[in-house]
Amino acid sequence: MKNCQAKLKERPYTSLPRLKFRNVKTRRPLECLNSLDGTSYAITSRRTCLFTTFAAIALPATATANADTLQQLITKSSYSLDLSTSTPVVSWEQKFKAGADIYFEDSSNHSTNLGVTLLPVMIKSLSEFGDLNKVGNKLMNTEKAKESTLGVYMVTQQQRQLRGKEGPLTYDFEYELNSTRGRKRIFSTVTVSSGGQLIIVNGNYKCPSKETCDPDNDIVDAVRRATQSLQLT
Repeated sequence: MKNCQAKLKERPYTSLPRLKFRNVKTRRPLECLNSLDGTSYAITSRRTCLFTTFAAIALPATATANADTLQQLITKSSYSLDLSTSTPVVSWEQKFKAGADIYFEDSSNHSTNLGVTLLPVMIKSLSEFGDLNKVGNKLMNTEKAKESTLGVYMVTQQQRQLRGKEGPLTYDFEYELNSTRGRKRIFSTVTVSSGGQLIIVNGNYKCPSKETCDPDNDIVDAVRRATQSLQLT
């Protein structure tokens, strides 16, 4: 599927867009259609489509990922992740994934993974997205709209500011998703940098049982810590 360039608009959006998804039954990039102006663009997940369409963004540049062995501190040009308290994640294999700036997964369970997506935006703060509850509710509704979803609920959500009181507003979401492909505990940390980038850190833990997901599991805690370790550089 060819990538579609989303045209930037100078006028602000005054209502939330209606999202449409194509190729939902394949693992190829999805096409995210913005009903506000008819533009569409290739993206890798519904959660990313949700955040990017809210912000009325342009298509990200070609994804890059180096093949270096993961270190305890991952430092990129605009952000860093501290994995010093997330030992299991450090042993994961780093791979290329379309649309991700960096992506790595557990070699013993490919559905357990963590990645970062960077996207240019026209907003300066997440507050222009909506407040924590509004974005959290929209995230839940997006997951519920999937044909494969059997159930989903928000475990916890919080807002904070990076680098103390003066840092950018950041949202952390943790929720559990039960689908026809199994049960997952999902973590999403989102912020907007001063350089106009939407930074999304997504962590996924594939639960070994379809009936329950142990919240005290060491890997669950490691993915949570890694996702929420985001800092701007």
